[in-house]
Amino acid sequence: MYKLIIVEDEEIVRSGLKNGTDWAKLGFEVAGTASNGIEALALIEKQSPDVVLTDIRMPDMDGIELMKILRQRHSDVEIVILSGYGDFEYARSAVKYGAFEYLTKPVDDEEFQKVFEEVHKRIRNTHQKLYNNINEKTG
Repeated sequence: MYKLIIVEDEEIVRSGLKNGTDWAKLGFEVAGTASNGIEALALIEKQSPDVVLTDIRMPDMDGIELMKILRQRHSDVEIVILSGYGDFEYARSAVKYGAFEYLTKPVDDEEFQKVFEEVHKRIRNTHQKLYNNINEKTG
């Protein structure tokens, strides 16, 4: 199982994402939730997640700033944006900071599942490459 952190300022949406998705079926465990980027960074340092699912617009520290810091400190963490805003500038920033996907609310369940199946594959492949590289160097 890969670790996932959910970052969303709206409690009802955050709870719905955490409890309304069969994360285990998708190969993830929710390692924690945060209501803004500042809370998320503390949680990320503690939990070392593989994926961060984040909103864009949040108080104190938005998703773009969070992505910027993640790219500096934890470049291997996959980032999925889930936003109520289809604004081009947000999407452009998400691409700039290497988001795996930019989903807009309300998101279709099938699309949501497909994105997390794909991110799971990418993480698995990345881990496999690292494992192979270590084995080549030590073997």
